Amino acid sequence: MKKILLIAILILTGKIVMAQDLNFPVDSLTQKATYSEVIQAKGSKNDLYNKAMEWLAINFKSSKNVVQLDDKDGGKIIAKFVAFDSNQGPVTATLTIMIKDERYKYILNDIYFNGNRSFPGWGLEENPSAFKANMFKYAINSIKKNSKQNIEGLITSLKKTMETSASTDF
Repeated sequence: MKKILLIAILILTGKIVMAQDLNFPVDSLTQKATYSEVIQAKGSKNDLYNKAMEWLAINFKSSKNVVQLDDKDGGKIIAKFVAFDSNQGPVTATLTIMIKDERYKYILNDIYFNGNRSFPGWGLEENPSAFKANMFKYAINSIKKNSKQNIEGLITSLKKTMETSASTDF
């Protein structure tokens, strides 16, 4: 009996921990999944802009298709991309990078599971029921987990690129 109780507690604890890992940060105004941060970085507006554009070119198969707004003078880049592509449909997101001398701000939002003919779409800030999503909870969690990993990996990569100093040696 003690073993069964212990196993049940471990399973429930594991599910609670796993569920917490799937939560996206939610903007207090929009109530939508949003990552946002202002970061101090060495370099002029022009240098930081060039780093951001190089990062986009390296991290996306076709950055020309991803970039929706490229305003070098205004210091603003907007990119729309697929954060994760599952058999049930893609998860898309929007990344806005605003650049000034010595700092930049990124906002990654509009994180949405688009679904397909068989699966309706939903925002990743949601925890849809299996009935609403028309899929097993495991599939919902897998989509959220993989999307979150990919998005957080992109953010880490962006930060690393923007903090590195430009080298003139080659």
